[in-house]
This record gives sequence, structure tokens and C-alpha cells, in this order.
Amino acid sequence: MSKTALQSKSTPLNSYMGAGKYFRFTLKHNLMRYLVWIAVLVLMLAYVGAYYKTLFDTQEKLNEFAAIGATPGMVAMIGKLGNLATMGAAVWTKIWMFNAMTLAIGMVFQVTKGARADEENGRTELFRSRPLGIHSTLASVVGGALLLCFVTGLLSTAVCIGLKLDPAGEGVTGSILFGLSITAMGWIGVGIGALSNQFSSSASLSNSTGSILIMLFYSMRLMGDMGTNDTLTWLSPVGWCERMAPWAENRGWLIIPVIVLTAILIIMALWIESRRDYGAGVLRDKKGRSEARPIMKSSWGLVLHLYKGSIIGWSIGIMLSGMMFGSVAKSMIDLFSDSGIPMVGGSGMDSLLSFLLCFVGLVSVVEPMLIMTGLRSDEANGLTEVMLAKGISRTRIIMDRFIIGSCLAAIMLLLGGLSCGFTYGAAANDMSQTWRLAFDALIYLPGIMAILGVIVLLFGYFPRTTIPAAWFLYGLMYFAVLLSDALKLPDWVLNILPFIGTPKVPYESYSASVFGYLIGAVVFLVLGIAGVKKRDIPG
Repeated sequence: MSKTALQSKSTPLNSYMGAGKYFRFTLKHNLMRYLVWIAVLVLMLAYVGAYYKTLFDTQEKLNEFAAIGATPGMVAMIGKLGNLATMGAAVWTKIWMFNAMTLAIGMVFQVTKGARADEENGRTELFRSRPLGIHSTLASVVGGALLLCFVTGLLSTAVCIGLKLDPAGEGVTGSILFGLSITAMGWIGVGIGALSNQFSSSASLSNSTGSILIMLFYSMRLMGDMGTNDTLTWLSPVGWCERMAPWAENRGWLIIPVIVLTAILIIMALWIESRRDYGAGVLRDKKGRSEARPIMKSSWGLVLHLYKGSIIGWSIGIMLSGMMFGSVAKSMIDLFSDSGIPMVGGSGMDSLLSFLLCFVGLVSVVEPMLIMTGLRSDEANGLTEVMLAKGISRTRIIMDRFIIGSCLAAIMLLLGGLSCGFTYGAAANDMSQTWRLAFDALIYLPGIMAILGVIVLLFGYFPRTTIPAAWFLYGLMYFAVLLSDALKLPDWVLNILPFIGTPKVPYESYSASVFGYLIGAVVFLVLGIAGVKKRDIPG
């Protein structure tokens, strides 16, 4: 056999051929995106840290905040820390879970963008036409994401040290572990993203699968922290990062299982990649029918077909999450009855349920947003031009997605409320809670429709920014839910944000303010369609 023939074989040596050059290309191609990730997470930490330094200027104030941070609602949101009566712990309470979860889920999307999405769009095939090993793309994308997480954690440590968050005489151990725990959460997201990319040939389903898995780990952490037994917390990778406990127990050794798990996930992803067909996933697509179903002859039918996998995945995920939330709620009744400290805007079981329903709403909006932002990806990939050539109007394409997204949001809100109400009602021996919480969850539907309308508005006038701006808006809403007090924004600004301005039922009563979101949704939709009609396709 000739030397050339031997070199052409797929061996472990040449599987990574050109990986160094592709890694440099990955860094250069994603440099601006990396800088945005780092700037947002690190600057938010710096802002909250500086604000809290001025807000809690005495130990008495820190003790009062520590008492609030130990309430069940705060523990449900941000986790459990042993000693909260320090400046570092106060900052951890307010910003850690948000930054950590944002980075973890963001890394799933980052890996998918450079791996499965490029493979789906044919870019990877173009690169492989050059001397490029089979693993070079995935290894480079994963390597860039791991480096991004490390730099984010390193700069987070620098911010904590610069703000002097560590108690006097205790060195900088807490600051180092804070940054290390942020890095660890990002690495878990990278590993999960690498593996989820191997199961489906669809980028959207890969993102959904990875995100749902991280949210499942978050839910396990929530149940473990709020229960009397913290076994579920220790079984969750999110729990490992939380239990590093900077400025408290300082368990730096927990980075070891995080590194091991991340390595296992990446190795599994590379192993699967070497054995699957290009463009395919472990879950192989079924053969298509010889004739299209009647539903496929319409634009709305095409949308349902393209997103059916992620729709099913998110529906199952929100049902499981609702069941977990409901099972936790009953165990907190005694704690609430003995506590007089406000929790997420109030006290008592209704206040906890309002928080859980708000979380159901935040999860329910993700899949409708994926469908609406698909307007831009379909346009960029040429699918919109094909549909227009078949006589389907621009208005019809947009309206079909808007109606499907709104109906899907309603269904997911009902599923989340039903599952939460069912498990809570069964534990509390009051099954009337099932339908009560299901209908209460629908209070967030007008706000979700307004968000979808904003996406249409962006698509109409700023098409290239549609996808990043939409997810920035989602992050802003999540950030506002957790940190509305630290933002120091006027009440009128907070009240127009969905999930903040929406009445927190059942703790608060229904109000006519939700109709403002419906009006906004219609206005944004009409303006967005007008913008699409006036511009070229693609724009």
C-alpha cells in the first residue's frame, strides 16, 4: 500500500489534522461574540458588586440581607450558601446563579453554532474539502468555548478581588472560587452542547436538548435545596458548582468532578462523531413519504414539521419541571407558616406559587421565540425566497409563525401550570389547585405575545439583528426578574417588561394591565409586517 493511501486512512493521528489552524479561525471568527459574552457577564458582576458595596455599608445591613437570602423563595432561585452575612456572599446571592446559568446555556448555543449549525448549512463540508480531520471542527469549537469560560471566570475573580469582596484577613480564596464556579458551569454547558450536537441533525433540536438538560439539572438543584434532603443537589452538576460555596465552605475540590464530567461528555461526543454519517445524528431521521401530507402544503404546516422535535422536547421538559416545582411547594408550607420574612414580593404559599408560575412563563417563551427567530434564519438560508416564489405572501409567512408561537405558548403555560398544580394539589390534598394554577399561568400569555411582536418588529426593520437582539431581550427579562432592585430602573420601565409588569398571580390579583401587552403585540406585529413588505428579501 502506498504512503499516500496509508495517510488517507482515518486514524487518531489525522482525525485532528488542521485543528490548530481551524482553532485560530474559530477564535478570529467568534472574537466579537466572545468579547460580548465576557463583557456582559463580567460587567454585570462589577455593577452589582459596586452597587452592593454602597448599599450594605454596615454589618447590620448585611445580616438583614442574609436573613432574606435564607428564605425559601431566595433559596429556590439562587441556591443555598452557608454564611450569607458577608459582602462577597451578598454579591453571590444576587448574581451567581444568573451568570452561571446564562453562561452554561449560552455555551450550548455557542457549540451548536460552530458545530451542528455549520454542518447543517454545509459549511463544515466546505472546510473538509481541505486537509481537515474529522474531529478538527468540533475540537476547535469546543476548545474556543472552554477558553471563553476560563477567561470569563478569571476576569470574574479579578473583579471580586478588585472590589475587595473577601472578608479581611481571609485572603482571596472566596474570589478565586467564585470565578472557578462560573468557569465550571460554563464547562458543563460546553460538554452538554458537544454531546447534544451528536444526537440530532437539527441545530434547533440540539440547542433545545442541551438547554432542557441544563434546566433539568437546575430543577434537581432546586428540589434538593428546598427539601430536607439535599441528595438531589449533590446529584446535579449545577449543584456541584453551587456547593463550591465561595466565602462560605470554600469547596474548591468540586472542580474535579466538573472536569471529569466535562471530559467524559466531550470524549463521548468525539467518539460518536467518528461513527455517525456526516449531516446525520444518532437519532436518524425517518424516510420521507413519497407524497407530502396535506398539512405540508401550507406554510404553517411546514413550521410545525420543522420544529416538531423541539416542540415535543420543550413540552416534556416543562411538564417535568412543573411536576418538580409542585412537589417542592407542599414541603415549604410549614416553613412559610413560621417565617415572617418577605419572599419574592410577599410571604406565604401563594408567593412561592407566583414565583414558580413566573419561572414556568420564562421557560414557556423559549420555543415560541425559536419559531419566531426562525424567520431570519429561513430568510438567510433561502427558504423564504422559495416560499415567496410559490405564491405565499410575506404577511402569511409571518402570521402563521406568530399564531403558532402564541398557541404553543398557551399550551406550554397550561402544561406547566397543570403539572405544577397537580403535584402540589396531590401533596396538599386539594386537587382544585390543578386547574387553578393552569389558568393562573395563562396570565403570562399576553406578555409572551408582546415579545413575539417585538421579534417581528426587529425582523421588519433590523433583520440582521433579529436573533441576537431577541435573545438579549430574553436575557434582560431574566436579569430583571432576579436583579430588579439592583438595576435602579424607574417603576414604569420595569412595569413594561413582561414577567415583571405581569401581575404575580395567585399572590396578586388579576388586573387590566395585561391588555397593554396585547395592544403592544398587535402594534408591533402590524409595524413589523409593514417593514418586511418595504424591504428586499433577503435583507
